[in-house]
Amino acid sequence: DKAAAGIHRCDVALKLKANPIPFDPKNMGPINTEFDDYWPNISADGQSFSTTVLVGKLPGKSISYTDQEDIYRSEKQKDGTWEKSKPIGSPIQTKKNEGSQSFSLDGRYMFFVACDRKNSLGGCDIYYSTKEGDLWTEAVNPGAPLNSKDWESTPSFSADGNEIFFASNRPGGIGGQDIWKCSVSQNSDGSLTFSNPVNLGENINTEKDERSPFIHPDNQTLYFSSEGREGMGKFDVFFSRKDAFGNWSIAENLGYPLNTHRSEIGFVVNSKGDKAYFSSNGLDKNGRGLDIYEAFLDERLRPKKVDFFIGKVVDDETL
Repeated sequence: DKAAAGIHRCDVALKLKANPIPFDPKNMGPINTEFDDYWPNISADGQSFSTTVLVGKLPGKSISYTDQEDIYRSEKQKDGTWEKSKPIGSPIQTKKNEGSQSFSLDGRYMFFVACDRKNSLGGCDIYYSTKEGDLWTEAVNPGAPLNSKDWESTPSFSADGNEIFFASNRPGGIGGQDIWKCSVSQNSDGSLTFSNPVNLGENINTEKDERSPFIHPDNQTLYFSSEGREGMGKFDVFFSRKDAFGNWSIAENLGYPLNTHRSEIGFVVNSKGDKAYFSSNGLDKNGRGLDIYEAFLDERLRPKKVDFFIGKVVDDETL
């Protein structure tokens, strides 16, 4: 049975390779550091870009116990170029690992993952911080039911602020690591309350692992990585669309050469829906480690375009 399944997967990969999608990725230059860069995230207005950086991990070197994950951020300049990525700083940045960041549409909340902290429920938990002025507050572990004694990672906060999607290996799922979601409500003091997690079901999850969900600002298109569905390699990127009744379509493979025999994890799309961002260590063959790339997304794979505006709400006293 395993041999037959393996042969079938090879046949699927050959069909995908025989029908490639348009794909021309470009290295994002100053977004990348000398270390491994991954888990990209772009703000809704397209002016701010963040990554997770494995500080200390140089190309060709093994991971050391002194290496740590930190969140870096870059702002777009007036000429359209990106400034050099910089650490997000304290109190978010510590001597331990922080990464896999996701921001609310208005930039007020940042979710990220931290592991093995004193206030952790499990090995890795989801934390959030609130922006006050130009500074981030101390990170909050909201505890259960969002986090558990198991593993939670790769949060993605919906544009309407009502849901958070994440990966977890908690009991009650379909496979090892599944995609789950919680409803989110904001309290009067700015803190957040989370509902009991809901598994996204068999159209998304499989008996194997699913990771790195990304809910697009259109609130209808979900991108994620899976090793349990037919594709090119171990982890491929898939997408699913939500109908008017809240049901997710059967996940579709994004195709070759976006997906390869390597693992593709951590895939996001801008608000316009025309550009995708991801990490790879083999596209340029330049001897570097993981770098962030951008590429125009094939029309068939695009979410709905989202338009928005930025303004300031005032009243008689603040006019």
